[in-house]
Amino acid sequence: MDRQWICIRGRKLLTTEFIHILDSYRCSFALRMRDAQVCKQYNAMICVLQELTSDYMEGKNHIGDQLSDFFKRCHMELPSERKLPEALEELFEQMEFKLNIDFTEILDWCVLCTNEAYTHMQKAQQQEEQRILLIKSLMEENKLNENNDKKPENQIRKLLLLQQAKIKSNQYKMDKNEINITRAWCDLLVSSIFSEEISYGLMLRLVENEILTESEITKLLEDKYNIEKDYEWYSEDFFGSGLDEPTDIRIEDVLKLCTGRIEKAIGTKI
Repeated sequence: MDRQWICIRGRKLLTTEFIHILDSYRCSFALRMRDAQVCKQYNAMICVLQELTSDYMEGKNHIGDQLSDFFKRCHMELPSERKLPEALEELFEQMEFKLNIDFTEILDWCVLCTNEAYTHMQKAQQQEEQRILLIKSLMEENKLNENNDKKPENQIRKLLLLQQAKIKSNQYKMDKNEINITRAWCDLLVSSIFSEEISYGLMLRLVENEILTESEITKLLEDKYNIEKDYEWYSEDFFGSGLDEPTDIRIEDVLKLCTGRIEKAIGTKI
């Protein structure tokens, strides 16, 4: 099931564009011509549609009774159709009925934005496929697939040789983000040789380069190490310490979380 898409009145829409257009319509001429109460109700009602669309994108399939208070606060009623994404069409029409406004314009606008966004998505996908093929070619040309030893020392060597091949290639454009991610992964692998935990400085770099998120570190601290602190609060414990100060976060836990996204960023498994 592709949760990027929903269908309302026969129009196939990208979920992200639907959420965005509902927001953008707040500033539309048609809505600004209405009185302040209508605009206020519209702002509340779209919260329901946006929240449920997000829920669907995240894997939820049903609207439960526990949301009844939320619906009331937003001037909406629970739909008779509780299945997502089908319920979104009923709720969209409920919003039209309650505000006495035909919102076909929103759907038509969303179709245009969806078509434009989808074109960009296809182009980005084609570029990514070409990038992966070029990386595969560089790996073969430099014989980086011959040794599949997973020791950190060998992985570091392959990473650095691949980075060197990318930089030398006239066809490959290696941006600063990819360079930073490669360096951070090398540092993570080096650390794994001498330590079981990441350092404070490496933790900061992993977050800065979006290899790990603050919320993921907070979850690790709470679930794995029984430390009831969020990322920012935990970071304060290291103020005044050196960047090489060890944290409580184990390297093996970090690798489980981020290896896949790092491999995607550099374009290959190491």
